[in-house]
Amino acid sequence: MILIYQFIIAIVITLAFGGCKYSDNNADVKPIDPISHAEIPASLFGLHLYSSDIPWPTVAFSSNRLWGRFTSWARINTAEGVYDWKLIDSLSDLAQDNNIDLLYTFGATPQWASSEPTSGPDEPGGFGQGSTAPPRDMRYWDDFVRAIVTHNKERGGRIKYWEIWNEWNLPEFWAGDTATIVAMAQHAYQIIKSIDSNALVLAPDVAPTDPAGNFDNLVADYINRFLAAGGGNYADVITFHGYRQNPENIVSLVNEIRKVMVVNGQSAKPLWDTEGSWGTGAYLPDLDMQAAFVARYYLLHWSMGVERFYWYQWVGANPDPQKGWGTLWSSIRGGIQKSGIAYREVYKWLVGATMTSNCAVQSDGTTWICSLSRPGDYEAQAIWNTASNVPTQVSSQFRQYRNLDGGKVAIQSGDSIIIGIKPILLETKDP
Repeated sequence: MILIYQFIIAIVITLAFGGCKYSDNNADVKPIDPISHAEIPASLFGLHLYSSDIPWPTVAFSSNRLWGRFTSWARINTAEGVYDWKLIDSLSDLAQDNNIDLLYTFGATPQWASSEPTSGPDEPGGFGQGSTAPPRDMRYWDDFVRAIVTHNKERGGRIKYWEIWNEWNLPEFWAGDTATIVAMAQHAYQIIKSIDSNALVLAPDVAPTDPAGNFDNLVADYINRFLAAGGGNYADVITFHGYRQNPENIVSLVNEIRKVMVVNGQSAKPLWDTEGSWGTGAYLPDLDMQAAFVARYYLLHWSMGVERFYWYQWVGANPDPQKGWGTLWSSIRGGIQKSGIAYREVYKWLVGATMTSNCAVQSDGTTWICSLSRPGDYEAQAIWNTASNVPTQVSSQFRQYRNLDGGKVAIQSGDSIIIGIKPILLETKDP
């Protein structure tokens, strides 16, 4: 998760590191066309679920990322050769019962295995001192990777995806160097594939340090460090974390990442956003803007060729949406929020459809349109305006539109309608 002081840290890191820093000299490298002409799969939609003590989400999703569920290395591997599987088994059983898969993210070195056992923050999440340092002996890392992957396979293999480390560009999660994280990725990749050849290994993810989007090149820089040091050989998927204050800013962030992937010969690999939202409610307190954010963000992720996006999160540790991160459901506000309803509706808009043209801003600079189709001569356009409510003349082919509340409104040929920050879906007919 992003902390306020990371804005300052980002500047310090940028000045402190040299060598393989990503440069805008690569700006003339053209990223691959992000449009995929395949049907949009349900796997685009993933969630973070902080707690098992709330009702199961009433929205559809395909995968749960386990980071933040107290399943870190430090939590499970409490001493050399000692493993506590109770929680992860419970979460795997829950996933099995609800027919979803799991993404496990490595992170938080146990204090007993740490190369610097008294350093780093004593995190409230239970990571403890020493958690940010690499292990003092690679054998400890190998043993844990082997143990958890073997245990998962023996219990049916509900964990399908293994992410090497959480937010390795942030000092509160990683204090080692690039060479070490690449070595750990190499060891983990070889161990995981030897146990489960069908598993996908994900690169260590990188988080923006400023949700306003001022340091997108820093995200690209860290991905470049990993790939330039050979890390791409040990990753089936490239990952990042997409925290933004403005959903349209995801476009510039992904473009910077794609440039780095092209430069390092990794452009053919899938790109996943394994954690993202607007951040805390303090960043975006308006409930209608939150609903608008969810819909625009999922539309833009697929448009930019991001094949999976794990929203952070359904409900946070704090039930107050203003203090939670990207809250879609709140026990103190009557359950599912406008943002959660928007998530539910945009899932319906997208899954099974094909995006026939990228989401693109129009000549007025504020209207965005994404074109969709389905079999049976179904055509649709998701449309919104980032500045204000404005009248728009509707193309004669469209006969109705859907809104983020789940409603459907009939329109006549040539009607003018009002569009605003909350996307609507113009349709030729029912799908």
